[in-house]
Amino acid sequence: MIDGYSQFRAQQSLPEREQLLAYSPEEAAQLLIRLFPKDRPSFVPADTVRRIIDSGYGRNEDLDRVLMEGVAYLDRYGLLVGEFRAYSGSAMGRMLSRQGKELAESGTKLTDFITTITDPRALLHRDIVATALPLYERGPQFFDSAVAAGMKCVEVAVRQAGGFTDSDLGVPLMRRAFGEGGPLRNVYGDPGEENGYRELFSGAMAVYKNPPSHRYVGWRDSLSVLRILVMASELLHTVEDRISGALSHDLEQAAQSDE
Repeated sequence: MIDGYSQFRAQQSLPEREQLLAYSPEEAAQLLIRLFPKDRPSFVPADTVRRIIDSGYGRNEDLDRVLMEGVAYLDRYGLLVGEFRAYSGSAMGRMLSRQGKELAESGTKLTDFITTITDPRALLHRDIVATALPLYERGPQFFDSAVAAGMKCVEVAVRQAGGFTDSDLGVPLMRRAFGEGGPLRNVYGDPGEENGYRELFSGAMAVYKNPPSHRYVGWRDSLSVLRILVMASELLHTVEDRISGALSHDLEQAAQSDE
């Protein structure tokens, strides 16, 4: 017979007692962000924790501690915020922040979210880490240089992968590399998508590489600049994928001709 505790755990997809006791603060936070009420203007986290423990396990101080560590983890990264009532001016509970609510609704792993805000290297191509990130980390006065360095990495990668010369630059280079008959165009791909890649690379050069190469742009938003560097990283990975894809196809063709 299933007891009330087991039934509640099953309904809420809760772990067994020993599993929960072994949870890290991050794992406890991941559980709580799913269980915290999203349809109420505010709630008291300790009340939710107590309901989980009392209904799913029976009162247990060690389990209380595990889940309250999860609450502290959500607080630390701004996923829980205080709710203030205008008429009293005093804190009346907590609510999920906009970012917290988005994470709860999307099911995104907290590990992925925390990584993006604490270690940008996880999102950046190694060439960007080596050249543009040090400039980015020196502060806003170097943001223009960081963006220019990131896009220069893309330009150099395309030039080398396509067998172009140093005089092939910027937008014209991208149009040649990814245009009809270009060395980085996938002849087996959808023509519309391949044209999209041509415009994507060309647009990146026009918007992000050319301006800081010729004038002071004045980027000041650190997150905006980081997003540009992430985009440059994605473009670099695309170039590498094109190289490996072409090599794989050549090897396949060679194997078929030997049969």
